[in-house]
Amino acid sequence: PPWQSSGSLFAMALNASRHALRLAAGAGRRQMSADASHFAKLEHEASHAVGATDTWKKVSLFLCVPALAAVTYKTFVMDPHPEQMEFRPFAHMRMRKKMFPWGDGNHSLFHDDHVNALPEGYKH
Repeated sequence: PPWQSSGSLFAMALNASRHALRLAAGAGRRQMSADASHFAKLEHEASHAVGATDTWKKVSLFLCVPALAAVTYKTFVMDPHPEQMEFRPFAHMRMRKKMFPWGDGNHSLFHDDHVNALPEGYKH
């Protein structure tokens, strides 16, 4: 049928007439008046927002602050550095087939003298 093909002139005229009927009936207009249920819904949302804000304030104060204090204590007060492992010069460890392109070529990019051993041993 010709009214089912979307590109036909008949389908465009049919859509235009449907649109005109909707506009004439007022279905496309925005209604500016609100009834009492709309205002009751807004009041309910406002009271819920106040309760949710209070809940998150308590979570922040009683959960996040103590957690931050515990992490700070562990980081700065407890022993921050573990014991250094004994150096064992195994041939298969710390092999350098190609030198690193920075510095002396023997240190990795994030080298830490306390943790990372060189082929000769730990550097102190």
